[in-house]
Amino acid sequence: SNLMFVLAMCEAHHEASLARLLVVQYYESTDAKGFEADVDMLWSMAAFSLFSKYEEIALKTLRRTFHGDPPDNVVTLVKLHDVARSVHLHGAPLKRLLWESWRAACSETAQREGVRLASSPAHRRLAECLDQLQYILPGEEESGPRPFQFVRGWNIRWIPVDFYDKDLKLVIDLDTLGSPVSRTVRHHLLREYGCTPVLLDYWDWRSTNSAAGRLSYLTFQLERTLCMPVIEQKKK
Repeated sequence: SNLMFVLAMCEAHHEASLARLLVVQYYESTDAKGFEADVDMLWSMAAFSLFSKYEEIALKTLRRTFHGDPPDNVVTLVKLHDVARSVHLHGAPLKRLLWESWRAACSETAQREGVRLASSPAHRRLAECLDQLQYILPGEEESGPRPFQFVRGWNIRWIPVDFYDKDLKLVIDLDTLGSPVSRTVRHHLLREYGCTPVLLDYWDWRSTNSAAGRLSYLTFQLERTLCMPVIEQKKK
């Protein structure tokens, strides 16, 4: 499960064939499977959208995982929150295995972690930059630019996001070193829900060590995603 988890964390979708092979090998292996190994495998299967293809494997792994009382480990619960949301969307026959106590524990932990991560100084600087930007809709140039309407710390179907513009269905998440897992699963789910997620790389954001640099980087990322002009608001 370790190699599978690394592939999922790196978003190595070009290695999808290897990922499928690792799932089968994990299932067929006679070695003892620990709780954390099962959690990592489930999260990785969610990242590669493999629940439907390997439903039997998912069923047996979920049965081993979701029993008894939920653990106290934050990282584990955040991973399982992603698994639970992915099962809810892609694995209808698997939903019955998700006990309410586990769903509640995973959801509450994910929300707390989202609030904790979004309170960082880097997120505050990002919020300041977003307040200074506006966009121009294609074909409506004469109407002038519109300000973004980002809400900080929003939830979309129990998925916490850093910033959300409801009109554009645009999500912006800032990657941080404190995040227990990547946003791979969540951003895949958000796309299924009709949203457009943008992940800002931690090191790229940190390297922009000036307000002008941050604005330039953010403008580039938004224009590339939205395919429309993004400009800085004129100072009054």
